[in-house]
Amino acid sequence: RDAMPEGLGQRGAVRTLSSGQEELRLAIRMPFTQEQLVALSASTLGRDVTSLEFRPEYEDYLPALQFNDDDIRGFPSLTSLDVSAQGINPIAFTKRQMPALKHVCIDQPCNRTVAFVDFDLPELVSLSLDFVTVDDTDAFGPSLSRSPKLESFRGYKVWGLSVRRRSRAHVLVLPSCEDLSFYRSDDLDHLILWAPRLKELNLRAVYGIESVRLVDRLDQLGFFPG
Repeated sequence: RDAMPEGLGQRGAVRTLSSGQEELRLAIRMPFTQEQLVALSASTLGRDVTSLEFRPEYEDYLPALQFNDDDIRGFPSLTSLDVSAQGINPIAFTKRQMPALKHVCIDQPCNRTVAFVDFDLPELVSLSLDFVTVDDTDAFGPSLSRSPKLESFRGYKVWGLSVRRRSRAHVLVLPSCEDLSFYRSDDLDHLILWAPRLKELNLRAVYGIESVRLVDRLDQLGFFPG
């Protein structure tokens, strides 16, 4: 194996690093920079890691990571990503860089506001967003709809989802989704949903909601995820 990327060997940087036959978990407990993320992606560790967690002590001005940066070679084995307190902007991932990613959790990033949410993750099974404000939500619906295996989306205090007109409603095509929650996402106002396996839709305390349309067939949408 090659050496760890610069900074990962510092005290407190790696709290848990365990490996098994097919599993390699890396937890980072200090603020991480974009340069370190690029270096990690270029290393053998980045190539082999299956679970990656960023959980520094919360501060208001931690660096914001950009996972869709062209300089990132990718994390081909990564199946789970957890970003808590660490900054992230935008929330954007590509299948070229993370083809195996199944589970994503973004919890209270220090920057709070992200430019946009845009991802193409065909293997994604669960997505959790907590305390996130999105400036541009045009790609929000198409992103979720590009994840046909998505079983659970849980958003808590996801703000910026207002579209103001029913004709611009967020359209979600979720063939595998069973659990969809927008709890306390106060300004979500219009939603169109095709989710034939849905068991629970949580719109508790979504005070801005005006319309929710549940459709039985895709041809009722006039929309196909691309």
